[in-house]
Amino acid sequence: AASLAMEERKAGISTVTYQTRDTRASVDLWYSQHLSPEFARHDSGEKPLPEVFHDARISDSDIAFLAERGRQVRIVALSLNATGTSIALLSFDKSPGQ
Repeated sequence: AASLAMEERKAGISTVTYQTRDTRASVDLWYSQHLSPEFARHDSGEKPLPEVFHDARISDSDIAFLAERGRQVRIVALSLNATGTSIALLSFDKSPGQ
């Protein structure tokens, strides 16, 4: 995990992950109600996933909210885990030409 964090930092990706015992459905509802309209919701299993999700290593089983402004990308990804939900907050700048 530390190695991956170092690689992401070198690539300009800022990530923080939170854990909650709340269900993913309740966390999804909360973010749906509180994020700005700039964030577009992408459901788990959605095909095709936005290309930027591949760069950010977002799983196709995650629910994710994506906001892009110019080169800046912000993502809120919700993953199931054994005790509830993992919430990953990512931000980075796309490379020129993307």
